[in-house]
Amino acid sequence: ELGPAYASQSFKNLSLDDVLEVLITEQALDMEPPSLSLEPRQVARRQAKTKLQSRSRIRVPYSQGSTSTKEEIVNRLPVLKDAAHYREARRLLKEVLGGVEILRAELCWALFVDDETNQLVGANNVGVDNIFAQIASGTMRQNEAEQVFLGPFRSKFKVCKNRPDCDANWDSEDPKWVGNSSMSQRHRFLTTRDLHFQWFNALIFGMVDRRMDGVSVKEALEEVIQMKQAALYFASKAPGWSSDVGLYFHVFGHNNVNSLHMHIVDLQATGPSFVKNQYKNCPVDAVIKVLQEESEEEEQRLLTEIVEASSRISVEVVKVARSYLWSDDPAMSVSTRDFLNNDTMVVNVGGEKMVFSKDCFSLAAQGSMLRKIGDMDDATCTMFDNEGFCFFDFPVRAFSAIMDHLAFISCAPKNVVVPPPKLAWELQNQVRHLAWLLGVGPLMFQSQWGRSKVRPKLSRPTPMSTSKWSFWSLPFCRRRFPTPPKPDPEAPMAANTSYQSAASRA
Repeated sequence: ELGPAYASQSFKNLSLDDVLEVLITEQALDMEPPSLSLEPRQVARRQAKTKLQSRSRIRVPYSQGSTSTKEEIVNRLPVLKDAAHYREARRLLKEVLGGVEILRAELCWALFVDDETNQLVGANNVGVDNIFAQIASGTMRQNEAEQVFLGPFRSKFKVCKNRPDCDANWDSEDPKWVGNSSMSQRHRFLTTRDLHFQWFNALIFGMVDRRMDGVSVKEALEEVIQMKQAALYFASKAPGWSSDVGLYFHVFGHNNVNSLHMHIVDLQATGPSFVKNQYKNCPVDAVIKVLQEESEEEEQRLLTEIVEASSRISVEVVKVARSYLWSDDPAMSVSTRDFLNNDTMVVNVGGEKMVFSKDCFSLAAQGSMLRKIGDMDDATCTMFDNEGFCFFDFPVRAFSAIMDHLAFISCAPKNVVVPPPKLAWELQNQVRHLAWLLGVGPLMFQSQWGRSKVRPKLSRPTPMSTSKWSFWSLPFCRRRFPTPPKPDPEAPMAANTSYQSAASRA
C-alpha cells in the first residue's frame, strides 16, 4: 500500500530497471571513456577542481546530504529576510563553513570565477551563463535607455531589467510564473561594474582578504550605501515609479544568479511573486545595519591591536633604554643618559608608577637618598620593575605627600614663604620617618622660601598660609623688628632721647 509521500517523490524515483537498461546499452555499444569525449566546459571544470583540491584541505561539516556551501546555507537558513538571518549567514560562512576561501573554490570549480584574476566570468568559451556579469562587462547590451536615470551613479552601476515574458506576467497567478516572474509591475535590478568576485553577492561583502584585493567592511558598507542611493535616485527619475520603493538582496544560497543584483521593486504595484519571495527578500537596510555593526567591531579590534602593539613596543624600548642606561659601557651609558635627559622622571613606588619633575629631586641636599634617586645613582637604583623603571618599596601615600610638598616649594616664587604641610594624623609618623630616610626633614618641617625660576610678581615677602603667624615670626629670620629709622638732626633732642630709651627698653 503506497502513501502520499510516494506520489510527492515520484519525480525523482528512478527505477532499477531503467538503470540496468542504460548500462546494458552502453556496454553493447562499447562507448568510449567519458574523459575522451568531454565538452570544453567539462574539461575546464575538471582542471579547476584538480587545481583547487590541491590547495584546500578544510573539511566542512555539511548536513542533510549537502555537498556545497550553497545547499548548506539553505538547509540551515530556509528563511533569510532580515538582519538577524543575514548576520547568522555571515557567521556560518566564517566560523562553520570554511570561510570565503571555500566558497571561492566552489565558484572557481563551477567556472563562475577566474582562479587567476579573481574576476567574475560572464560569457566565455566554456558556456558559462552569468547574465549580470555579462551586462556589467558589456558583453551583453540591455536596457541602455534607462541608464540615463542613474545620473551621477551611471559610471559605477548599471540598471538591468527582467526578461520580457517575466515582466509581462508580473501579476499572473499561474504556478508556472509565481516566484519566477517580476515581483512588481515595475521591477529592475541594480548591478555593479566591478567584476571582482568580492561583489558577487551580499554574503561576502567585506570578507575577502586584502591579499586578494579585498576591501574592508567599512569600504563595503560605503559601497552598499552608494548602491542604495543610486537605486533611489533611479526610481525618483524614471517615469511611472512611485515613492514607495523596496530594495532587496537575495543572499547566497537563495540567489538564482551568481553575480550581484539588488532588486528595485515598486511596492505600489506588487504581484504574486513578491509574496512568494518574501522569505528571501533581505532589505538593503538590514545589510547596512549588519555591516555597520561589523565595521565598528573591526575598528575597535584594530584600535585594540594598535594600542597593544604600541604598549609592547614601548615596553621593549624602555627595557632596552634602561639596560643601556646602566650599562658598563661608558660611551653607551652617556649617550643613553643624554637621550633620556628631560625634565621629568618616572619611578615605581610601592607598585605605582609616578611622574615627578626633576626640580623636586634637586631640592634635596647633595648626598641625600632623594638626591641620588633623582640623579639615578647606581648604588640607589638597585631594583627595577618589568618595564625597566626604578622600584622603591616606600609607603605610597607618604612618598606622595613628600613629593607634593617639594613640588609646592619648587613652584612657589622666590619671595613667598611656604609653611610645613598639614598632614593627616595617620600619615604624620610615616612622613616623618620617610623624610628622615630620604634626607629632606628640614624641607618638610621648616618653612621654606619658594624656589621657582619665574620672576616674582609680589613687592614684598608674603607668607602663603592664612594663619596668624607672619613673616616676622619665622625662626630663621634674625630681624624680628623693623630697623629703627635714622634720627632727624632737625628734630628736638627730647624726641630722639625718648625714642632711644624706648628702643633700649624693648
